[in-house]
Amino acid sequence: MFTQCAYKRSLAEETRDCCELLFPVFTEHGLCFAFNLNHSLPDWPGGSMRPKVFKQSFIEETDSRWSFSFDTDDAANNSVAVYISSSNDLPGMDQNPQHIWNKRVSKLMFVPKMTYTVAGARQLSVRQRGCVFPDEVKLRVSHVYSYTACQRQCRMDRIVRLCGCLPAFYTLLRGQRYCHLRELKCVVDNLEKLSPTTLRCDCPLGCEHTVYDMEKPHEAGGDRDEGSEELPGVEVGFLSWPLTRFKRDVLFGQVDLLVAIGTIGGLFLGLSLLSGVEIVYLFTLRAWCMLHTDRAHLEELAEEYARKEKQPVDLSLRPAFLKAQEAGGVVAVTPAGQRGPPVWKRDPVLARISKKMKGRGGDVYPYLH
Repeated sequence: MFTQCAYKRSLAEETRDCCELLFPVFTEHGLCFAFNLNHSLPDWPGGSMRPKVFKQSFIEETDSRWSFSFDTDDAANNSVAVYISSSNDLPGMDQNPQHIWNKRVSKLMFVPKMTYTVAGARQLSVRQRGCVFPDEVKLRVSHVYSYTACQRQCRMDRIVRLCGCLPAFYTLLRGQRYCHLRELKCVVDNLEKLSPTTLRCDCPLGCEHTVYDMEKPHEAGGDRDEGSEELPGVEVGFLSWPLTRFKRDVLFGQVDLLVAIGTIGGLFLGLSLLSGVEIVYLFTLRAWCMLHTDRAHLEELAEEYARKEKQPVDLSLRPAFLKAQEAGGVVAVTPAGQRGPPVWKRDPVLARISKKMKGRGGDVYPYLH
């Protein structure tokens, strides 16, 4: 079906055998011929052998063209659905073709928008950051995690649970088998349960994924120069350089939350994080260690405290000098163990005050030892 192919060149400059560039691959949309895809079949009856080691083709900034061109025998009657994806993503039921080519356009220019995530986002859970790193989730259908591969594996598991087998366009996994002709009726009857709108799979986006937005296609013969011959086929390539890249970063992580809690606690409560740790330590680990290692010493301290005479404790909030004025006397302090006359008699200032108080009828002179 494919008659001419060219990579990084136009069909007028270079024409290569399409079997060297396009390899067959089974997808959920049917049999496709893929360029630069890591899921193509290693062998095809009647065709060339695909290399056993996949060698990915790259677009360089210095290339004269950033495109892949091809032509078919009869695209007007047999339209070609064009799917654009990365080299590790296999088109599935959840992906629609970017364009259905039938020789009415000559160029299909697309803009890839890449999204990557910094390594610091690994401190967050998958639910918090909303994406999965390639090495976090191991899939059975692909060695690299992607949203399309996760959806395909989910559909395969559902088909096996419903019908016990898989259609021939899937890659068999361990313990699975292909469906016989009569068993395919079960798959057809359950297509509604397998549609992307009905089937609910836990498949978050990959932290490194690319979205391909198709720009307005160039109509065949619409932008030709006078005297130039219109080239057959279609050219699929990048619209511009450089690419658009989006970065997913952590603006407020767990360390930032810890710092914010410590700052607010120190500002309003005068409490630092270390003080909180010490309080928890004293009431948990310290208490447990004392009960199990110093039990005898704690019992001695408790008995000594029980035998000791309890001094009365005044818990009122009124100052002592106000209490003395209300009682009509003077509070005199005598150090413990001191012999001789009271302090108020030995101090001339206190003596004059006490004399005035006594003249007013005050005859109460308490002592504090």
